[in-house]
Amino acid sequence: MNTEQQKEAVTKLSQLKVGALFMEMGTGKTKTALDIINIKANKIDYVLWICPCSLKGEIISERDKWYPDMDLDIVGCESIGASDRIYLETLNKMAERKVFIVVDESLKIKNRSAKRTQRILELGKYSEYRLILNGTPVSKNILDLWTQMQFLSPKILDMNFYEFKD
Repeated sequence: MNTEQQKEAVTKLSQLKVGALFMEMGTGKTKTALDIINIKANKIDYVLWICPCSLKGEIISERDKWYPDMDLDIVGCESIGASDRIYLETLNKMAERKVFIVVDESLKIKNRSAKRTQRILELGKYSEYRLILNGTPVSKNILDLWTQMQFLSPKILDMNFYEFKD
């Protein structure tokens, strides 16, 4: 069962290649993202879901509930930042495939100089479809949005960090 907010998000974002779900906790971001992925299933052949390691079980549970046959590669954002092996394996899995990437808790990529952020931004370059999810996209100030928008597409802001900061 989808709420009106979820239905509107699915309708709008299923027509786009990139998007953001900035929805409060408990309003169905995961289900909405799964619905969007399902609609694009015939256009993609690999789904990478990047999230904090603590959320992996929740993502699997929601997938199993709504789309048990959907194949997701769920990788912890901490693992991408800390492990060269996991980062390179993930990059290799994406090679020559039609990729959809979800970055859940996208505020985790707010620090543009962090290795985790740099690697996730790089992974984004190899995907045609990108979605970010967060209940609170800004924690300190508006600068938190810059890397999240860069991940989606540099064309969104069309400016470097310092221009955005000014």
